[in-house]
This record gives sequence, C-alpha cells and structure tokens, in this order.
Amino acid sequence: MDANSRANLSKTDRIGHLLKLIEEDLDSVNFQMRRTRMKEHISQLRAILFPIENLPDELLLEIFTHYRDLNPVSIPYKARVAGEVVATMNSVLNISWVCTRWRQLAIRCSPLWSDFGVALEGKTIGEWEGNIDFHKELVDLFLARSGKHPLSLRLSVETFGITLPEHPTLVMLSRHSTRWRAVRFLELDFNNVFPTLATLELPVLKLLEMLGDDFNLVNCVLANAPLVDTFETQFTCPPSG
Repeated sequence: MDANSRANLSKTDRIGHLLKLIEEDLDSVNFQMRRTRMKEHISQLRAILFPIENLPDELLLEIFTHYRDLNPVSIPYKARVAGEVVATMNSVLNISWVCTRWRQLAIRCSPLWSDFGVALEGKTIGEWEGNIDFHKELVDLFLARSGKHPLSLRLSVETFGITLPEHPTLVMLSRHSTRWRAVRFLELDFNNVFPTLATLELPVLKLLEMLGDDFNLVNCVLANAPLVDTFETQFTCPPSG
C-alpha cells in the first residue's frame, strides 16, 4: 500500500491493515526478517494511536522542559509512602517512566535533571538523619544525569530551632558547588546546618537567594561567587560590602 492510499484510510482501517500485515509476518520462516517487520508495524501502530510519537526529539525535549518548569522537581524530606510522594513531586521522573523512547530521551538530556529542589526537616537528630538513604538515592540520580550541566537548586530546611549536624545531602551537593548557577536557600539558620557553605567555591553562580539575618555568612558566600548578578533576600538591611 502506497503513501497516498494510506492517507485516504480511516484510523480503524489503517490499524486493521497493519494487524493483517503482522498476522502475515507471523507465518514468515525468516525469524530475523519477521522480527524487523513486526517492530516496524508496531511502531506505525503507535504513531496512529498516539500522534505525539510523530514529534521529533527536539520538540519533545522542549515539551519535557516546559512541563518540568511548570511542575518544579522537589525531593521531599519524608521517605514514607515514598512512591506516592516522589510521583507527585518529581515531574522529571514521571516523564522518564512513560515509555522507552521518552526514558531514553530524558536520560540523555542533562539540562532536564539540572534543576531541582531538596527539602530537609528534623525535630531530632534521628528524624534529621532518618531518610539519608532516600535522599542520597534521588540526589545521586539527579547529579549523575545532569552530567556537567550548571545546576539550579532550591534548598528548603526546617530545624525547628534545634542545633543539628550537617546533613549528608548538603555535603553531597557541596561537592558540586562549582556547577551551581542558581541557588535559593529557604531557611533561617543555614550557618547551623550547612557550615561548609561559607567556604564553597562558586565560580559560575549567577543568582543567589538567602533568607535569614546572618550577614557574615552572606558576605562569605558572595565573596566566593564573583559572577553573582542577582541577589535576593528578606533581610531587614542589606549585607555590607
């Protein structure tokens, strides 16, 4: 059947035609040829049933990125009902679970994995460190798949005024500080839970947001980030220098 003939058939007729070809291929004595032809027919069936399959990779990746931007990735602080939590708060993982083609596209696109948030919380040391493995697995995944692409991070920490040790997740992220392009610290006492922050090298950081009133910490961070051109804060007065 030529292209013009296929174009004049209804969707039902086209599907019926392909199913008939598949049945004929099942009787083929050449296994390799049968396998190749059946894969082609199945691909054509998917294109008929799901028009999005016809979109080029570049356009699909644009759609993936737009979807992620509309649904920012957040790695939550609780591992309980982890599957449900991750599914509702991780748009990039959702994309990679749809089908083989989408998964392969997503995994190869390092910028898709370079923008994410991490939420940490703890009223006790036990609770603070209770989900380390849960965070490590997801943060490791995003850091690995983001490759060498600059990172845009959102770090949300709630300590309820308790002095806690530096969280291993923050230590992991600090090892990639030379890739931080934008970072938002959404906590009032990062000096308490992220002491190495003041010493990090931030050569490509362009945007910095910090909440709190630790002016010394802010000045230390800015001193290590020569390219910062956007600084956002809710301080009552700006840091010196």
